[in-house]
Amino acid sequence: MISKQYIAGFFDADGCVSIIKSKYTNSKRATVRYNPVIFFTNTNIEVLQEIKKTLECGSVYTHKKVKLHWKNRSVLQIAGYKAVFRVLEKLVDFLVIKKPLAEKILQHKIYFADGRSLKHGNQYTGVRPLPKNIVQKRKELYDWCKEFNRKGS
Repeated sequence: MISKQYIAGFFDADGCVSIIKSKYTNSKRATVRYNPVIFFTNTNIEVLQEIKKTLECGSVYTHKKVKLHWKNRSVLQIAGYKAVFRVLEKLVDFLVIKKPLAEKILQHKIYFADGRSLKHGNQYTGVRPLPKNIVQKRKELYDWCKEFNRKGS
């Protein structure tokens, strides 16, 4: 088993946490969703599998090399707000570079843990639309994360 300190250092170097913006359309309306996600990227698939085993969540997949002299790269992806927040809570005290980002996302936890997965309300989608204030908070966090993760900043 790998220590939380090792995983946090690995994440600071080869990881990313962000909010993914997804657009969905049904016959009645278009919906934008903002969901947190964590990525660990490396050419060593074994270490990613060990991290997955230690964190008890995520999926590991491999991308073929883009250039002939490059190695294949593998990605550990952790999606779903419950898993993302659980991982960030385990690592935040040991992070250095991404600590402000992890803290900011954890501060917004309340805007994701709202029971959206329950089926109720709308007969067309089966899920009641999010209140506008929650969508706005998620969008603000999405914009903040995008700026924090921008290369060169």
